[in-house]
Amino acid sequence: MRDKENIPQKRKIAKRLPGILIAICVVGILLTAFLSTGVSNAYSDKGVQCVFFAPTKEYTWDDVRFYTVECTEQNGFNMILTMQDGKTFSFLNTVNSATDGFRDAYGDLYGYAVYVDKTLGNLNISRTVRGASLMETYYKEAYPEVWEKILIILTSRGELAP
Repeated sequence: MRDKENIPQKRKIAKRLPGILIAICVVGILLTAFLSTGVSNAYSDKGVQCVFFAPTKEYTWDDVRFYTVECTEQNGFNMILTMQDGKTFSFLNTVNSATDGFRDAYGDLYGYAVYVDKTLGNLNISRTVRGASLMETYYKEAYPEVWEKILIILTSRGELAP
């Protein structure tokens, strides 16, 4: 008899369950969108600033433990900075806007990459290069102005011949 007494209660829950699940999904989507729009990194001549709606942490070039210059079929040319605390920043395929001052100082992201490479080289920060031949394949003929900047980076430490 007890199961029959609980049937109306179970039906009420069953009727409300889809609405509750939809509400949970909507809240999750909105929360994800809200949090992702407030998270970014600002790159400058001094380093990287983490921003979560407001600046939360700043890294200078002295905070870089090592960095990787790489080219993959998925991401193209990229520079990945690994900080002393283990945090990584990959900026060439993630920067989506630049100020006029940035463009005046560096021309484009590849000019900024040359600047970062030179700065980190002057600080004797360890560097790894991966996919140099892929860089040449992708950029040398199709994007000669970009290739010139990549070549500056690749040859800056005498690791690779021009």
